[in-house]
Amino acid sequence: MKKKYTLWGNLLFLLQGMKSHTPQSLKLIPVCILAKVLLPVIGIWLPNIVVEAIINQRDPVVLVWKVTALAGVMILASFLEQWSMGLMEAESGQLCQGIENQLFCKKMNCDYENLENKEISGRYAEASSNMWNRRRYIRTTANNLVMTGAGIFGFLIYLALLRRLPVWLLLLMAMATLISFLFSDMGQKYRMKRQNFLGDGVRRISYLQKVSAGPKAGKDIRMYGMIHWMEAKFSQFHKEIRRDYIAIEKKNFLSGLLTAGMGIIMEGSAYLYLMKMAVQREITIADYVLYIGAVLGFTGWVRQIAEQMQKLWLMKGDVDAVRECLDMPDRSSILREGRDAVPVEKYRQTPCEIIFDHVSYRYPGTEADTIKDLSFHIKKGERIALVGMNGAGKTTCVKLLCGLLEPTEGRILINGVASTDFRRDEYYSLFSTVFQEINLLPFSIRENITGVNKGEEDEAWLEQCLGFADLKERIDALPQKLDTLLVKELNAQAVSFSGGELQRLLLARALYKNAPVLILDEPTAALDPVSESNVYQRYFTLTQNNTSIFISHRLASTRFCDRIFFMENGSITETGSHGQLIALGGKYTDVFEVQSRYYRKKPDEVEVTFS
Repeated sequence: MKKKYTLWGNLLFLLQGMKSHTPQSLKLIPVCILAKVLLPVIGIWLPNIVVEAIINQRDPVVLVWKVTALAGVMILASFLEQWSMGLMEAESGQLCQGIENQLFCKKMNCDYENLENKEISGRYAEASSNMWNRRRYIRTTANNLVMTGAGIFGFLIYLALLRRLPVWLLLLMAMATLISFLFSDMGQKYRMKRQNFLGDGVRRISYLQKVSAGPKAGKDIRMYGMIHWMEAKFSQFHKEIRRDYIAIEKKNFLSGLLTAGMGIIMEGSAYLYLMKMAVQREITIADYVLYIGAVLGFTGWVRQIAEQMQKLWLMKGDVDAVRECLDMPDRSSILREGRDAVPVEKYRQTPCEIIFDHVSYRYPGTEADTIKDLSFHIKKGERIALVGMNGAGKTTCVKLLCGLLEPTEGRILINGVASTDFRRDEYYSLFSTVFQEINLLPFSIRENITGVNKGEEDEAWLEQCLGFADLKERIDALPQKLDTLLVKELNAQAVSFSGGELQRLLLARALYKNAPVLILDEPTAALDPVSESNVYQRYFTLTQNNTSIFISHRLASTRFCDRIFFMENGSITETGSHGQLIALGGKYTDVFEVQSRYYRKKPDEVEVTFS
């Protein structure tokens, strides 16, 4: 069941965040509220004092002192307002950074299967986007709290000033202000409602402009007589967008007309009533001046409160998105509080025995198991090939073994200990893995291999691993050597490695970790079979003392292994050495024969069929 968050609970969450990340802003909120209310109050009170002094012929010296004192208070209040708002603006990004750090830590430590879930990853993206958008609430929390507090405080003070006015007039002014506010942005609301359509329309037009001006599509456009057809499409998209913009302007016109009408009704009613009170000598001319200013200020505070209430509800959606991510439960039992975890250190020194005991796994939201009642036993130091066609479940099996996923049924034993009895972060240290996707981080070569800051690594062991991976000469030839940056998209000074060099970099990283279990999950899928076999042999040679699992959908690449597990539809259907499986004459043999014929025959001798 989806957790419900209250408006006040979300406000408390933001206040706690400010206390941790922007304590100065939190302290300045009351100061800024007082300054924001004090300035307009003095602004309407000052004319009242001057008019009253002139009419009653007060002592000019006393008047000058009063005006000077009030002017000084206004200057001080203005300074406090600008100073506090400036400091809050300077700190505004720190609250977002603090919350984003929480989100980042949550993503780094959450169940891996959550990262593979598009719905959940979309929630993280939405939460982060809403947080940094200046038009949203979180980025401007301090300012919004000031405006809310000032609106309420100002409303109460002005209500006290206007206490002599009848209740019906105050209600009329408040209702007129609210109606004006609710209909003030009809055009903007319609635009937001049609934002996807307008965005799609602009993207279509931009795409057509880009394509039509390019040489690649230009050939097809001309050769297939598509010019007039594309011109018609271009014009059609423009007409559709223009119709929406005309509708937006009509709504803006109606909003302006309604707002002006409500203003005339509101202010006109107040002016007429105050004139009546002045004529009947119920108020003085000085009071009339005060009330006129208070009437305009009163409607302003009502409008400000309405705006802030709207923003508070916007805040609820924004903070809900953040808190849903932070409170997202982890299914992994390895994270449960209060469990006595088995220390993993003693298992890092020797090869590991691995047992899958009736393991099944079903991805969230699916109706069938990807891994089905899987059981096998890998001895210490044994080299296993896990082979099969794409979609057989090989990668899911590896993710289960590594602790990235947790079985929905059954258990995985490492040297007789259930994988769920280890702390998850320590459990990861048992495995050196090389996956198919090559993911480099925008840091130095040294940091990409070791995963620690410069100076924290084992320099001698790092040099040995680079030598084992045949990468030392290539790196020594670089001007910055191990401190050379990677990922050119983010670092202009970064270097780019070839596919083979990247494979050696991953080998160096796996060797540096020196974990008791080595897993290669099709890291060479983009290479030809001969190159893949050579890479696997190199890993095999350099990791003689490890328990090793080599995964491939090419059956010939892993013939050097002690045993081969042939996997189909989430289950292991055949087990044995390469020779034993060939002699068995089962599915492994059929697939091996199909794959190997393409490398035995000449290209023009291969029979090509389409199905």
